[in-house]
Amino acid sequence: MYQFPQRGVVLDKVKLGRYILGMAATPESKIKDKIKALFKQYGIYYAMPIGTGYGNSGVPDFLACVQGHFLAVEAKAGKGRVTALQLKHINQIKVQGGTALIVNEKNIDELALLLEQLSWTLEQKSETP
Repeated sequence: MYQFPQRGVVLDKVKLGRYILGMAATPESKIKDKIKALFKQYGIYYAMPIGTGYGNSGVPDFLACVQGHFLAVEAKAGKGRVTALQLKHINQIKVQGGTALIVNEKNIDELALLLEQLSWTLEQKSETP
C-alpha cells in the first residue's frame, strides 16, 4: 500500500501502477478487484496466474483454496465470453472435483454466496467427530 501524503489516499500496488501510468481501470479489472476483495473478506488463499508464453494459457484468473476445496474463477466483464481453451480448463477442474466459475458484474453476488456456503459447510464438516 502507498499513501499519498498530500491527499491521504491509499492505493495498492496495482492501483498505484495504473495511477502512475495514467491507465484507467478496465471493466474486467474492476471485476477482479471485487473478487479480490471477497477473497480477502473471507480470508481465502488465492493466486492469480499470469498467462504468458511461459505459463499455461487459458488458466482461470484466480486459483483459490477454500478450507481445502479447490476453486477457480474466471473474471469477465459485460458480454465477455470464455475462450475454448478457458472452457477446457474449467471443465477439467470440475471433472477433478473442484469448483470453477465464470464471474461478471451480474453474478458476483453468487460468488459471495458460494464463498459463504463453502466456508460454513466445510467448517461444519471439520467440527463433526
